[in-house]
Amino acid sequence: MNPIQSFTSALEKNFHSSSLFFKLYSLPYTKVVEREIQLADIKSDDTVLNVGCGSLPFTSVKLAEMTGAKIYAIDVDEKAISSAQSLVDTLNLEERIDFIVADGSDSISIDFDKAVVALQVRPQDKTVKNLLSCSDNGVSVIVRIPREKFRNTYGPIPDLNKAEKSVKHHMLTFDRSILLKNR
Repeated sequence: MNPIQSFTSALEKNFHSSSLFFKLYSLPYTKVVEREIQLADIKSDDTVLNVGCGSLPFTSVKLAEMTGAKIYAIDVDEKAISSAQSLVDTLNLEERIDFIVADGSDSISIDFDKAVVALQVRPQDKTVKNLLSCSDNGVSVIVRIPREKFRNTYGPIPDLNKAEKSVKHHMLTFDRSILLKNR
């Protein structure tokens, strides 16, 4: 785990029970998720897989609140999943968001239409390839791409030339999200 990932993970684990911290921490991500919803045309009848939800599942929460879609949030860290579930219960979103301890680069037993892959997911390129192969029915995968100066920190990313489209962001560690589809 790189220093940015370690810091973020520790921060999220230490403050996972504070709904006030969650609201403040998730504020910058509201616009990010809005743009990603538009990018992949996420609707209420979609099933969305959020890979790498962490202890503070702001992407999952924002997706559920903004679209009404069914969200499956996965993470490899069992403690993160437990913390995320507690937070979502507090927010009364437990019927819209299900949590599963899983690795996005392994076999996925969830039937989903759209997926959002967090920046910190490793290996991102292998995870995206796996998600795109999960269905023959036109799965869309959104991937957050690190800024150039952080590429070595985060490791291999998907082939940017295969992106259908992208949206720009004003975040410290990532500057855009791309949309990849299997057809």
